Amino acid sequence: MTLAKYEPPQAINLAQQFPPDRFTVLSSTQEVCAISPFVKPRLSVVKIDPNPAAGYVYESAFCAKDKQYPENSEVALGKNAINSLADAEGIIWDSSQRIDDRKEPNYVEWQVWGHRTLPDGSRQPVFGTKAVDTRPGGPVEAELRKMVANKTRSWEGQPPKMTQREADEWVEKELLAARGNMLSMAETKARLRAVRAGLKLKSKYTRKELSKPFVVIAYDFAPDYSDPEIRRMAMSHALQAQYSLYGGQQPALPPPQAHIVDAEHTVVQTSAPPLQGPDEHEDWEGEQEDLPLFGDPATGELDPLQDMLYAIANADADELKKLGTAMSAHHKADKYTKKQWDRLKAAYTARGQALGMGGAR
Repeated sequence: MTLAKYEPPQAINLAQQFPPDRFTVLSSTQEVCAISPFVKPRLSVVKIDPNPAAGYVYESAFCAKDKQYPENSEVALGKNAINSLADAEGIIWDSSQRIDDRKEPNYVEWQVWGHRTLPDGSRQPVFGTKAVDTRPGGPVEAELRKMVANKTRSWEGQPPKMTQREADEWVEKELLAARGNMLSMAETKARLRAVRAGLKLKSKYTRKELSKPFVVIAYDFAPDYSDPEIRRMAMSHALQAQYSLYGGQQPALPPPQAHIVDAEHTVVQTSAPPLQGPDEHEDWEGEQEDLPLFGDPATGELDPLQDMLYAIANADADELKKLGTAMSAHHKADKYTKKQWDRLKAAYTARGQALGMGGAR
């Protein structure tokens, strides 16, 4: 197997491209450069609104306030802000599960695992755990009572905002609400912990700091599809996904072959076999026309047809004939709807014409 020669891209100096006085760069290195031919760096700029009313930050009891200079007041990053940074980083979540023994109904512990891609193409795991204890006298109740403690006291001759009875009723109401949502609360907080640790985010920022956009560096899997061997691997993946979903035995891929050249150095091209489709007047009653063309994005199911379209668009003559054979077999077994078959047949014909092959109809 011969791959194209890899020439590393020129490194990006983050301090020069994104001056520290204008940007907050989330990177442990001063330069960005992919060291693998299969990944490429991607830089994203994320702007976080420092106003709590926008829903991206919040003021906690641990955040300092400066009335004289509001830009020096501190805020903490909320769920929406942290998820935006996680999306820019390209964190992929692999597992999310409850890990306690489930013997205590008012206690739950959750753990999430994910990963992000490094410059060399390897995966770096990120994980987080969170325990939510809503038992009487537990941490959640203690935090709620701390929130209302000042409201039951008199300040400078002013009566308290709440009586002790009202405070107890409020705590009990909030505690019941927390018990009803403790599973989702534990999972969300475990995910946020994982992102904070993975991106090395601070627990709080001043509003002046948040006025500078975050610069997030991610590395995407982006092989060179102009290489014929890479295209062959992509076709293999497409066929494997197709047969794993619809069944049947996956045919072996043809070995890599060089183009046949005649004495005048003219490429000799062979014809692609015509796809065996239905008769123009075949009855298509009972087909679910309202279904999406390529799977259901809401369920995250496999999308082998989209992979097949991509493989067709990048196939050479030998690969195209092999794909046509597989598509015809699946069509005869009624694995495609009419819309799906028409889409695949049109892509097959267009690719055959682009390669100068006869018979692709």
